Amino acid sequence: MDTAPRIERDGQGRPQVVWLSARDGQGLELLREAIGEWLAEDILDIRLTLTPEQGRLRAALHELQAVREESFDEGGRTILEIRLPRGSLCR
Repeated sequence: MDTAPRIERDGQGRPQVVWLSARDGQGLELLREAIGEWLAEDILDIRLTLTPEQGRLRAALHELQAVREESFDEGGRTILEIRLPRGSLCR
């Protein structure tokens, strides 16, 4: 391979070009890394605090299987750690 495997990034640090070898597979881990970074931008990791009156929203988030962790505070509010694709918010 004439060029060393590498990731070229834009001004914001996002991957733009991945140099790798199709012949011997050098740089494939960099390609996986770049793809993972791009996919991560479309995923939201958020902490929400919901009042008891927002039970429908809580149920909808559970239905989307977006809830990673759930707890309750002393005021009866639900604290949710959620992870979901950005596009799920528009459904």
